[in-house]
Amino acid sequence: MREICQLLKMAHWIGVPEIIESANVVLQLLGQLPCSDLDRALVMPLCLTGCMVDSPVHREAIRNRLAGIGEENANVHQIMGTMVEVWRRRDTSRRAIDWREVMQERGLTLLLI
Repeated sequence: MREICQLLKMAHWIGVPEIIESANVVLQLLGQLPCSDLDRALVMPLCLTGCMVDSPVHREAIRNRLAGIGEENANVHQIMGTMVEVWRRRDTSRRAIDWREVMQERGLTLLLI
C-alpha cells in the first residue's frame, strides 16, 4: 500500500479535487486495514469510491481490494463489471456517469452491503 500512496503523490489525473482528496483518504484508510474476510463489509464504499475515481492508480487499488474479497463472489464480480463500464463510459465521453444508471441498464439489483 505504501507503493500506491507514493504513486498517488506522483500521479496526475483529471477530476474533481474533492473526489480526488476523498479517494486518497479512503485508500490511505484501507492501507491501514489488513485484508480479511471482514472486507465483505466494504463492498458498498469500495463500489461507490471506485465509480467516482478517474485515476488509474485509484482504479487499480479499488479493483485489487475488491478482488481480495473474491472475484468468484457474484456480487463482487457484478460490481467490478459495473465499475469498469462506468470507467469506460467516463473515459470515452469525458463526462459524469451515474453508476446507478449503469447498474439499472445491466439489470442489476445488487445488495451493496
